[in-house]
Amino acid sequence: MLATALPLLVAGFVSWWATGIDDVLALGLVLKGQPAPLRRAVIVGNVLGVIVILLLASLIVAGVLTFAPSVLDTPILGIPLQRLAGLLPILIGARALYMIVRGEDNDDDDIPPISARRVAWAGALGFQIYVLNSTDDLVVHLGILATVASAPLAIMAYWGGVLIGELTSILASHWLAERMQTRRLLEIIAAVVVIIVGMLVLLGLFEQLG
Repeated sequence: MLATALPLLVAGFVSWWATGIDDVLALGLVLKGQPAPLRRAVIVGNVLGVIVILLLASLIVAGVLTFAPSVLDTPILGIPLQRLAGLLPILIGARALYMIVRGEDNDDDDIPPISARRVAWAGALGFQIYVLNSTDDLVVHLGILATVASAPLAIMAYWGGVLIGELTSILASHWLAERMQTRRLLEIIAAVVVIIVGMLVLLGLFEQLG
């Protein structure tokens, strides 16, 4: 049981950090200099955003299994469709590397100011920081969850890894935001890790664990 859960826990943690560097930087910019009530509201909103995206990915995979259970096992060029889901993270990582090489930046660092009298709005801001920038996160989650959809323990372990990644990122957000010169290197490492995760899915590693 532990042998099944631990690798998926690690995969969840790694996949979060691989796709969440930009979220960490944005969150750090928002938290910096804000009073404690607003910081807590932003963090709660951000965590809720992570849970919503995880739920969405899980529901999509569960829906496919419910209404078309044989779809994931359908081979294309001799490779099961659930393994081909690994192509999605690979494409996401390759696109990120391409944009880094071209010097493009799709992150929104101009975070709107937070009023001390609007804690609820601060929570909504924390939510949108993650959700509005979560396309790559959703794609990676789908790619991995599709390979372990029939193993509830593996799914729970993956969820746990992602949530641990989110919690540790909150602790790291200030440190990263104050060292913007490390940003490009972090983005390159993250893109490479996403590609590696996609290759592991394509090779069926997570399917074997599930």
